[in-house]
This record gives sequence, structure tokens and C-alpha cells, in this order.
Amino acid sequence: MRFLRTLGLISALTPVAYCAQLAFDLSELVEPTGPGNPGGWWQHASESGLAPAIIGLGAAALVFAIAFVLKFIGAIRSRPPGEIPSRPMPEGPLAPDGEADAEAMIARYFAKRHPDPGSPERAPPPPSAPARSFGRKMG
Repeated sequence: MRFLRTLGLISALTPVAYCAQLAFDLSELVEPTGPGNPGGWWQHASESGLAPAIIGLGAAALVFAIAFVLKFIGAIRSRPPGEIPSRPMPEGPLAPDGEADAEAMIARYFAKRHPDPGSPERAPPPPSAPARSFGRKMG
């Protein structure tokens, strides 16, 4: 189980790294600033037309990073893999092996569903208006 959790975290981190690497590679295409190149790095990126692509890749990396952080928090907060949640034992008679007796459970279900024969029956529902139909009326 721990392997699957780690694999899930790695698979969530992969698009973040991919988008960040693409943005970094595009930023390297921009001319470096120096004594012969006045202006900043961003000015050269906007003049060459790569600024929207770098912004878009950065935004995509941010969205994927949010998904990774949520998955990471979920992995930290989850219970240990060996722990089995306890469930309450059903009420009623138990079989010799400690499990609930299926026949007794079915008998309790039918006892709740069907009232005793001596009890008064429910009144039938009142008659309702005829159902409306769509289309042309025949007759």
C-alpha cells in the first residue's frame, strides 16, 4: 500500500516538473542581459513573443502543484496501511464462530417488514385522478 501511495505522489509531481522544465527551457531561449544588452530578461522575453508561453507554462505548473500538494496532504493524513477500521458487531444471536447468524438477521428483517397477522392492515391509498397523457387523445 505504501508503494502505491508513493507512486501516486510521483505521478502527481511529474506534470509539475515537466511544465517547470519547459518554462525554464523557453526562458533560456531569451537573450541574456549584460553590458551589451540593455533592458531586463522580461523585456527580451516579451519582444521575442515567448512571454505568454512562459506565463502559461508557469500557470499550468502552479495548477498541477496545487493538485500535488493536496495529494501529499491526503497521503500524510491517511491511516497507516496495516490498520483495519473496527466495525460494531450486529446485535442479536451469534453463530459459534463469532459471526452474526444470517438466519436470525433475516428473521428480524421479515419481522420488521411484515406486521403480525393479528394487527390491523393499512388502509388502501385514496384513488387518484387518472394520469395525463401526451399526444392526441383517442376516443
